[in-house]
Amino acid sequence: KARVAAGGLQRPPFEFWISVHFCWGDVPTGNSERPNFRAGSSLSNFAFKTAQYLKANPGARVFFFSEGPTETFAPFQKIVPSGELHLNGPWQTAIDTFSQSNILLGGPSSFFVIGAHLCNNCTVVTLTKNVKFSVKPSEISFSKHHRLQSL
Repeated sequence: KARVAAGGLQRPPFEFWISVHFCWGDVPTGNSERPNFRAGSSLSNFAFKTAQYLKANPGARVFFFSEGPTETFAPFQKIVPSGELHLNGPWQTAIDTFSQSNILLGGPSSFFVIGAHLCNNCTVVTLTKNVKFSVKPSEISFSKHHRLQSL
């Protein structure tokens, strides 16, 4: 109730959510196919991966979070036309949406990692060799809330 009262989204139990974070606003390179390492991959790779998950989960709602002008992300929308672009918005909206998503795609940016660690039960598609997702033996019981898949 507090989430909705604050203007946030509440995922209905019957909906399947896929969230994508493309780290761009603070580290743009001028070429979304050769982004900064923190993005994790090219924009087109994120689009193709998202399309695969969307095909496996028809009717899923796709959220795309980044910063920058809309035209920068047109290639993503061409491949995933149902994707909802959330650009230059409040960080709280992104984190809140990440925490409720079933599948998260993103790179090793600290922002994405925080969101991924807040999800309750999700698949995180990222660079699996990312030290931010490594688990110490004492943390194993805490890490079972998400499964990692390679980007």
